[in-house]
Amino acid sequence: MYRTIVGIVWIVILLSVAGGTLTCFSPSFPYPNPGSAPSRVSDLPLSACAWIRAGHTSGAGVLIDGKRRWLITARHVVGEQKQVEVVFPDDPTLSEQADRLAYLRRRESLRQSRHWVAGRVLRVSEELDVALIELEDLPASSTAARWVNRTPALGELLTLIGHRADLPTLWNRSAGRVRAYGYVQEGYFAGGRKVATAAHLLLVQLPIEEGDSGGPVFDVRGELAGLGVAVRRVAAPAALVVSAEDIERFLRGDVRPAHSFPRAAFQHPIDRLIQATVWVRPASANRPFAGFLVDTRHVVTVAAVGTRVGEAVGVAAPLFVNGRCQQQRHSYQDNLDLHHRNLWRWATIVASDPVRQITVLRLSAPFAHMQPLTLASQPPRVGEAIHAMNHPAGVEFAWVYAQGIVRQRGLSSLAESQPPVRLLIGQLPSHAACPGGPVVNDRAELVGVWLEREGPAQAAYILRAEEVRHFLNVLGVDGRGPDSGEALCFRVAQRLSHIMQAVARGLLIRAEEKMRNGQKQAALEDLALAIRWDPTCLPARKWRLQLLEGEALEAEWHTAIEQGPFDSDLLLQRSQRAVERRDWRLARGDLQRLLAIRPEIAEAHRLRIRVLLELGEHEQAAAAVRDTLRADPRQLPAVARLLEQQTEDLLRKYPLQPQVARDWLRLAMQRSGYQPWQEAIRKAATFQEARQQIEYLIRALQREQP
Repeated sequence: MYRTIVGIVWIVILLSVAGGTLTCFSPSFPYPNPGSAPSRVSDLPLSACAWIRAGHTSGAGVLIDGKRRWLITARHVVGEQKQVEVVFPDDPTLSEQADRLAYLRRRESLRQSRHWVAGRVLRVSEELDVALIELEDLPASSTAARWVNRTPALGELLTLIGHRADLPTLWNRSAGRVRAYGYVQEGYFAGGRKVATAAHLLLVQLPIEEGDSGGPVFDVRGELAGLGVAVRRVAAPAALVVSAEDIERFLRGDVRPAHSFPRAAFQHPIDRLIQATVWVRPASANRPFAGFLVDTRHVVTVAAVGTRVGEAVGVAAPLFVNGRCQQQRHSYQDNLDLHHRNLWRWATIVASDPVRQITVLRLSAPFAHMQPLTLASQPPRVGEAIHAMNHPAGVEFAWVYAQGIVRQRGLSSLAESQPPVRLLIGQLPSHAACPGGPVVNDRAELVGVWLEREGPAQAAYILRAEEVRHFLNVLGVDGRGPDSGEALCFRVAQRLSHIMQAVARGLLIRAEEKMRNGQKQAALEDLALAIRWDPTCLPARKWRLQLLEGEALEAEWHTAIEQGPFDSDLLLQRSQRAVERRDWRLARGDLQRLLAIRPEIAEAHRLRIRVLLELGEHEQAAAAVRDTLRADPRQLPAVARLLEQQTEDLLRKYPLQPQVARDWLRLAMQRSGYQPWQEAIRKAATFQEARQQIEYLIRALQREQP
């Protein structure tokens, strides 16, 4: 029977080759709106926009109070200078060319007309990267900028006025749309110092270079929305803008994150992009990937995520607070916290296509607050507006929006010796090593997938929605019948695969019967045959792991973990086995791999405490204590026993240095977050001797043990 079915499978494969290449693992498929124009920025207060010269550096600034002659700029523009020179345009309409050299040649006449004045630095803020300058005088034509009373919305058009150093002109305009906003914990380096560690920043899709720093950023009403301060070249064009909210906080003398201005609601199609886009995290990769829902259980992303069927990845959904998506990247670094918020799923690879370079994932459970995208019925026209979203590496934000147009449509091969596929070439920023994001039209319909391949500046390769639709139909995850011969062949192959799985299950039952009768060798032969019929048959592999010995057992463990479908129990068992054999590095690798996908498994966190201690990584071991209790507070007695045992081990290892054991125990109990242990730490500190402190802390641990 086995040979008969194998012969049928080969016939199906040969037939599929005649109509197009197809495999279960990596199918391949060979082939012989109106966009809204940017709002016009009118009535910009150009007379409030200034050129600042501070020693050997220069930048831009904006007048905010005419009566007090106050001007603001970026902190890193003024550096250590206490006095600066400030230049205002003598033609506020800038109807004539604003030539830099012409202004320098006319310095004396500009001083006489008060367009070139001195300024005194009154106050600076490293935390916000803002500086306040008091001017000695003002030209008669100057007017202070009006303030915006809200945070600009994603996709809103903003304009920056700056003095880019590599251009011969001053008061240059750059325009672009808001891509992200939020508080940035790490800040950035500028002028040799770390600044903006408490700033509320906007990421805007516009170019910014040296000389533009401190430049005012206006909305379409001509109201001041912030100051341009930095660039993120990895996702260019991407300018960082200190918000008007931060400027207002600075003037109040308050640098703490406080209230936010009313924030404009997300606009269609940005809201649909956010609700469909996910963050895909393979356990073996340190780079981010985007993906999107095509139904409640399936995610489409790029093939770089993985190609082995059954391999698992982590998937994060966006966090909403008060109805707003939190775009700060640091909000998504803790997988266990995401799990507790119901924003984390693990997913397995259904299939991968090397021709189209996309992969389909199946989620372990749906996200209740997410909405799949609908595929567009028609491709976008050249010049039509498109909208995209991803999580670019090297940028402080996730769920980052980008807007552009379709530059061209065509056919092209994505890899050598592969047939061409239908593509769009989009004018979009660099995806910054984070491909896989959705690209939609103005109606929020999917028009393509942002691919791994990148072209020249602002030339994005986008796999068209027709290719995605065909791939989903071949796999049978779209709920429709096969619409091509290739899809029909795949469905036949799937049916045959189900038959082979049924044969494997029958062989497994027979092997279990033989094991009960003491026929170990015969059972092993049936288990090997079951795996031959169905390589994904995990029960057969688990039985073989119990029956094999020596090198055969080690080879089986490797095959089961590295080539079989993801199984959290197997990974945990191999890590426990590695601990028993004192193979700490293998144990650490397996536990990291497991927790990267399933962060809620408390037993893995608890086992990781000991492994990290044995490797001398005490800080990480203390953090693992907290993670264990966060994953499952019922682990408290087991954790208390483990801490007591590890403390005794450290005392035996360092008998003349009890402070080593004391310091680690105190750190572990402190990091646990368990309140009674925090009180015990405070009381133990009243003892002078390290051993007395250890004894007191051990008693606190013993109170938690049954």
